[in-house]
Amino acid sequence: SPLRRPEIGGTVQFTRLPAGAWIIGDWQVRVPLVTLRERRSPTAIAGMSVEATSASEIRVDTILTGFRTEGGQILDVRDQHGSVLWASDRAEPVVSGVVTSPVRDTIAAAMLLDRAQSAVECRARREGRERDIAVALSTPVQQWQPSGVDSAPTMRAMRGAPTVLQAVVDTSGSAQMASVRALRRGPAVAFSMAVDALRAATFPVDEPLPGCRIRRLIVMPYRVRLER
Repeated sequence: SPLRRPEIGGTVQFTRLPAGAWIIGDWQVRVPLVTLRERRSPTAIAGMSVEATSASEIRVDTILTGFRTEGGQILDVRDQHGSVLWASDRAEPVVSGVVTSPVRDTIAAAMLLDRAQSAVECRARREGRERDIAVALSTPVQQWQPSGVDSAPTMRAMRGAPTVLQAVVDTSGSAQMASVRALRRGPAVAFSMAVDALRAATFPVDEPLPGCRIRRLIVMPYRVRLER
């Protein structure tokens, strides 16, 4: 996450005056500058999605665009008459400003650790999804049932549909036709038309993390109307 970086935070340094009192000698706070990007993705159902009902959820990605750094330093301490009681040995100006594209390399370096962590999380999600897909496809059609919090909407979407196809969508958004199986076949003509529609369809890519694309299993109820 862009908000979980070691360089984000602040520092406070205390300085002791000759008379024994303590003051805050300098401080600095660095906060991230972010933008929010919305992505729509099909409603997940235990690693699956129902596309035919156009059910979707909005995911909001947080994108790091830079940093804002503010801070200051006490240069000297004077009494009411203007006499210097203490002076810093560093005459640095107050820090205040916005850092964005001029330090693109710095931002990129700061993101290396986050990328490594994201790669580990992406691999874990991909492996978990592949296990879910394998279990679902190995379950006999007669025994397969949707599971999870969205099982009821899935059943409603399937209710009354004469043809229901199940397939794996790859990381380019296309259905892998070798994985297609019919949970319900329906009439031969309707089944053939449903398979053709599935082959021609393009689905949103499942990207749970930026740059992390994983396969997913979809359930597609079809109602084909034949014109006479």
